[in-house]
Formats: sequence, C-alpha cells, structure tokens
Amino acid sequence: EHANGGLLAAEAPDLNLSHSTDDLQDVVIKLLVSNKDAGSLIGRAGATIMELQSLTGCRMRVSKAEEFFPGTGERVVLMTGQYDAVERCLRTVISQMYKGFSDLNSGVPHPSLDAKPLQDLQGLKTITLVVPTAASGVIIGRGGENVRGIALKTGSRVQLAGKETLIPGLPERLLSVTGPPDSNILAAHSVLEILATNSAGKYDHVGTSYRSFGLNGVPFAGAGAGVAPAPFGGPAPPSFGAH
Repeated sequence: EHANGGLLAAEAPDLNLSHSTDDLQDVVIKLLVSNKDAGSLIGRAGATIMELQSLTGCRMRVSKAEEFFPGTGERVVLMTGQYDAVERCLRTVISQMYKGFSDLNSGVPHPSLDAKPLQDLQGLKTITLVVPTAASGVIIGRGGENVRGIALKTGSRVQLAGKETLIPGLPERLLSVTGPPDSNILAAHSVLEILATNSAGKYDHVGTSYRSFGLNGVPFAGAGAGVAPAPFGGPAPPSFGAH
C-alpha cells in the first residue's frame, strides 16, 4: 500500500512507452533551480558539478547567473547522456537539492549520496521540469491516463503549465511535480522515461540560454528568486530548495 493516499501501485495503469530504455543514447532532461541552488550545484570553481558528473556519468550544464528560463526567476540545469546516466543524475540532483547538498559538500571524497534519508524531510515540495511542448500529449496520455498513472504509482501530482503561459516561438513548456520528496524523484523518473522513449520527447533546443529566441527570464510579479512561477492556476508553489 502506498504511503500517500493508500493506493496500491498495482492499480496504476502502465505508462505508454513506445521504446525500451535499454541502450538509449542522447537522452535530455531540463530542471529549473533557484539561483542559490544553482550556485551550490556548481560549487566552488565547479567542484560540485564535476563531482556529480563523475559520480553519475552524465554531462551537465547550468545556465549562467541572471540567465533564467523565460518568464521565471529560475536557472536551467541541462542533463544529457545515456539514459541510465541521466536518470541517475536527475535523481541525484533532486535528492541533493532537498538535502542542501550536505552529502556532496561534506568534504568526504566520493560520498554516499544517500547519507541523509529523504524520509526525514517532511511536507509537500514542488519541482519544475522543462519539457518539449510537442511531448504534452504523451505526458498526459489518452484521457489523462499517464499523469494519473504517475500519481498512483508515486504519490506525486504531475501537471503541465496552462496553454496561456506558452511563449510564442519557444518549443518548451513547464511541468510541475508536487508531492513528498521521495515521491517527486520517482515521478520525475517517470517523466524522463516518457520523454526518452517517445519521438515527441526530443528537445529542439538542447541548451540553457534562451537569448537566441530573443528571450530571457523575467520573474513574474511578486515572485522572488528561487520561487517557481504560478502557471498552474494557483499561487506559486514553494520552491523545492526551501526547507
């Protein structure tokens, strides 16, 4: 029985995946982070991000200071590589952000990335992924079956930003994941799997800067740095970097 909502994982429908994840190459995922978390992720002289790349086998890039995802005050983390490496990297980055990078900044070479259990962190958190707009249909699934399946299997709610928030000429869309920290990691994995195994999940823009689109991040009114925008029909959710 799932701890969140008492739903059995077996009740959730299988996600519609068009391909196996075995040997998938050139997998891409983007995650939004606060300016503070971006600095912690990079580390002094790039030490932390280099350690993460070494530990996970994934290539990583973080947008420069003041280069935010359009319409937000959040920086972009780009992860690319083989599927297993990207999945490991996504899981590790989200986990470490919840933990305040306490494992990676402990001064211990090659630390355990699970030193502080996520179960010790209470309350609902929200993370924001950036996904290809063309993948909206496969993420939602027929009649919403995929997002319902993710919620049933993980206990986290997955929701695409409303169409009114789409920026003309920008082939990407924000996707929020809200739930307990460990559930959010599982849900993010499910989204990655959908993107990696569907042709619609390919990113047209494999980068972290949006200046070529004539765009740059501008925080929404009332949204400070590190706070995700509120494109989901309600108040801005709490940043997942906040404890």
